Amino acid sequence: IPILGPMADLDTWMERIKPQQVFVALPMERFARLKGLIAQLQSHCTTVRVVADLGGLGGNLNASVETFEGLPIVNVVDKPDWQTGAKAGAKRLFDVAFASVILVVLSPLFLLLAMGVKLFVGGSVIYRQERVGLDGRSFEIFKFRTMPPGSEAPTGPVWASARDTRATPFGRFLRRTSLDEMPQFFNVLRGDLSVVGPRPERPVFVNRFRRQHPGYHHRHMVQAGVTGLAQVRGWRGNTAIEPRIEQDLEYIENRTFWLDLKIIALTVVRGFRDPNAY
Repeated sequence: IPILGPMADLDTWMERIKPQQVFVALPMERFARLKGLIAQLQSHCTTVRVVADLGGLGGNLNASVETFEGLPIVNVVDKPDWQTGAKAGAKRLFDVAFASVILVVLSPLFLLLAMGVKLFVGGSVIYRQERVGLDGRSFEIFKFRTMPPGSEAPTGPVWASARDTRATPFGRFLRRTSLDEMPQFFNVLRGDLSVVGPRPERPVFVNRFRRQHPGYHHRHMVQAGVTGLAQVRGWRGNTAIEPRIEQDLEYIENRTFWLDLKIIALTVVRGFRDPNAY
């Protein structure tokens, strides 16, 4: 495509080319020139269209333009189409059916794990922890207890690490095999979680990450999940947050039913032997 020259020669080029349409595509930092350009183009018999620099607005998650009562509206950050309407209903139906089957089929395993927690960890079998999910709302996530009651008091909220000595041997076994996460299928039935989606974090980490990492809040535009794309690609546990965000946003923008099934299959294959699960 030929470069015709600086905008100072706009009138000359318009007379020479006589285009049927002109698209004005200025980056956000040069948008102040838009009014003068439109005034200049109005003297020529051509259709003028403006391309909004949605990426320059700092959002761009499912960015779009629509009309409301005749007024053009720019949606900078919006829920993806699969999070609303019939697609959301279909995803929810699958979540309920899948979680119900898991809870029924694996109920003997749940009983054995509960007995193990009671004997070798102590305290209540189910550990409840506050997490942040869809639309930034908090909920209590369910896990099998891996640490004795009060173990977190000296350290406060921290990510588990390979050298974490707070968990009992049985608790570390549950973490390594991800079996401590199994009660989260009850969260799926309650509507707190989806089977597949970005993993929910604790409020203290959410408040930190959304200040440090632009785009982190986009994860809360969709339902959080028991497992996700970042997890099956190895970004779980005490790993870098930036690649995890990238994987979560990739899932949000490209999610399909078949991708969900692939993530579930990879979770079964890799989830019980992930080196970052501790």
